[in-house]
Amino acid sequence: MGAVASAASIAAYLIADRIFSIRYIRHEVPYWNSAVWFIFFIIVAYIFANKRKAEESLKQCEAKLRTLAELHEIDRAILSADTSVRVAEEALSGLQNMISFRAGSIFLFPSNQEKVELLATLGNVIKRRHDLSEFHGLEFLTRGQNFYLSAPEIQIPLHSNNKLIGVMELELHEPFSSNEIDISREVADQLAIAIHNTQLFEQLSDADQKLQILLQRLIEVQEAEKRNLARELHDEMGQSLTALKIQLEQIESTNDPLIQLRSQNGLAIVDKLLEQARSLSAELRPTMLDDLGLIPALRWCVSRQSLVAGFSANFFEDLGDINLPAEVQTTCFRVAQEALTNVARHANAKSVSVEITGSPQKLNLLIKDDGRGFDVNNVQRQASPGKGLGLLGMK
Repeated sequence: MGAVASAASIAAYLIADRIFSIRYIRHEVPYWNSAVWFIFFIIVAYIFANKRKAEESLKQCEAKLRTLAELHEIDRAILSADTSVRVAEEALSGLQNMISFRAGSIFLFPSNQEKVELLATLGNVIKRRHDLSEFHGLEFLTRGQNFYLSAPEIQIPLHSNNKLIGVMELELHEPFSSNEIDISREVADQLAIAIHNTQLFEQLSDADQKLQILLQRLIEVQEAEKRNLARELHDEMGQSLTALKIQLEQIESTNDPLIQLRSQNGLAIVDKLLEQARSLSAELRPTMLDDLGLIPALRWCVSRQSLVAGFSANFFEDLGDINLPAEVQTTCFRVAQEALTNVARHANAKSVSVEITGSPQKLNLLIKDDGRGFDVNNVQRQASPGKGLGLLGMK
């Protein structure tokens, strides 16, 4: 481009020099003025040539910026995907918009397994591969090097934490250019990081789901055990104490004053034990929760705690004809029971209100008091040494 500009400038100079010579020779203008024209046109040629170079550099910068923007869009798409399959699909789709390949596949290598997983494809699958032995360039891929199946076919390694976790296979319509290889490699690097992060998230979600199932099962076992203990206290121990009370009343009817006094003392003890057994049975599992449902059980719990702690209580419910599952009723009752127990023990409240409202899709339980508050974060930190377990249980 510079040579063309120089040639054009020299030609312009010769023409101008000829015109200058013919026009001014008769007026005896010094011939050395033509040198000024020569210098002028050399400067013009230099400026013109550098302008073309600047335009070409600007176009190259614009192309690089477009590439970076497209890579950024691919990065955003794969990072927002929630599964490994969606991550792979987004990567292939974005890469297709940049280099227009004929076919693409992404394989994942599960840990400690010979089998491979085909995550995503776009176009025709180059070759379906089922185990690691079918990847002939595995040695190169493990070292982080590309492996060419043929001129237009390439395998690009997916590395995360210096470990080969998969391969991206691409087939173009013609042999790869260096720019297409760089773009594909950049997408592969982003893809490997995204897949690794997604796998960690999936493992964490799976562990959390298993923990939730375990906790739910533990709660079910605890409630079943509480129900059995409450029934035994109410039925077995209650009946035994009642029988004992009847026997003591019969003994009390004798005429011996000493026996009568001892019988009366025994009856007082039995009455106290009966009351404790009923109270403990109700604390473990109130029978009305199973027999009458959540609302009567909550109403009883609020009334009982207000009598024990000495605060005034207000109970409001608006559930209509909603039929709540048994586990939801149990959970709601236990949360309310624990909250009211905390109010009675720590809040020194004068007034407490309990409201329960909801719909078939949502249940709202609101418990308010005018007593002392507490630092939730501090209580939760104390839960690890064994304190604040009630709040942790409600959560």
